Amino acid sequence: PMMRFDTSYSQPTGGQPRDEYEAALDTWNKMDLANVHGFPVWEPEVFELFKSNFGELKAIFASYAMSGGSGAKGGMTMDQGELTQFSMDCSLETGELPITRIIKIFERADVVDENSKSRQKASTGDGALELHEFFEAL
Repeated sequence: PMMRFDTSYSQPTGGQPRDEYEAALDTWNKMDLANVHGFPVWEPEVFELFKSNFGELKAIFASYAMSGGSGAKGGMTMDQGELTQFSMDCSLETGELPITRIIKIFERADVVDENSKSRQKASTGDGALELHEFFEAL
């Protein structure tokens, strides 16, 4: 088996606030990427891009997650409608990647596997993506 990337050797990107770096690291460590094609071959490079751009990526998530949420978790999760709006705004839907496939990816990211890094009990999900689940879907 291929060795996994060890994030403990990572450092903040030049000028990156420590709290942003730690939030990126925490989010990355919650992500279950084992089902993503080519994992873990690309993990070090993708982690560096993720870490370096975490502030902007989190702001994009927050913008869509707050667009229609309600209740205590409304601004912290992205529901299917918000993901669909994000997909349309970013032109993710194509002939090769129809909206039905995007929704299936959403549903897959929302599932908690029994081998999940989040240490949560396996479940079918709650119908809304948390920050780390959103990044899994992307």
